[in-house]
Amino acid sequence: MKHSIRAAAVERSGGACESCGEWAGEAAHCDHFFGRGHVAESLETVWMLCPNCDLLKTNNKPSSAWWMREFRTHALIHGYADEVHRCNVRLEVLAQKGLAND
Repeated sequence: MKHSIRAAAVERSGGACESCGEWAGEAAHCDHFFGRGHVAESLETVWMLCPNCDLLKTNNKPSSAWWMREFRTHALIHGYADEVHRCNVRLEVLAQKGLAND
C-alpha cells in the first residue's frame, strides 16, 4: 500500500476504527475493502479497522453483506459516490444469490 494512502486514512480516522468507532490508535489495520486484485487501491477504497473488526471482516462475521453495508455507510459519510455505487451493485448480486440477509 502506498504510504500516502495509509497516512491519509489514518488522518481521516483520527485513530478510531472506521467501523465500530472504538479507539484503535497504532493497532489499527488499514483494510483494502474490495481487495487489491479487484479494485485499484485509493483513499476511497481503504478504511482503518481495529484488530477485532479487521478479524470479523476477514471472516465475514456476521456476513459479507453486513460488511458491504457497513462500508457503504462509511463511503456515504465521506462522499465516495463511486464506492457507494460499487457496494450497491455487489449487494444486488448478493441479494440475487439469496445472501443479502444477515
